[in-house]
Amino acid sequence: MKKVVALCLCIVSLFVSIPVYAAECDDASEGRMYTVAELIPAEDGSATIVPYNVDLMPVSGPYWQNYVSVSKGKNMKVHVYIESFGGGANTVQIYVKPNSAAGALNDKYKVATWTGTGHHWADLALNTKYTKYYVILWGAFNGSGAVYTEP
Repeated sequence: MKKVVALCLCIVSLFVSIPVYAAECDDASEGRMYTVAELIPAEDGSATIVPYNVDLMPVSGPYWQNYVSVSKGKNMKVHVYIESFGGGANTVQIYVKPNSAAGALNDKYKVATWTGTGHHWADLALNTKYTKYYVILWGAFNGSGAVYTEP
């Protein structure tokens, strides 16, 4: 019986796109599930793995700012693991401004404020309309991560 079920699952997987999942936890009490890639079977029996998340640029502390290039229509996000804060700071503020760095530290461009150590995420620009954004993580922190896109 197990062989029949396994054979049926193999045949179905040849004709259906199957998402591949990876679990990541913020802490012991909060679990999250993320789709990281999609397996796309071909008619000849081969398959292609297409990543959902594509890193655009690495991020590291203590302060970080840079231009990020992205394709139009993407969801641009940031993930950083903060180990500690430095220089008397206890927060990191995230700013995103299309096309230019001039005046980017204005509150109208602020998308998030992070406090505490651990994993932090923020949506920078959903369904991007521009191909260049100036991104600032303002606040002294020790940590690393990346600006990335999701479909």
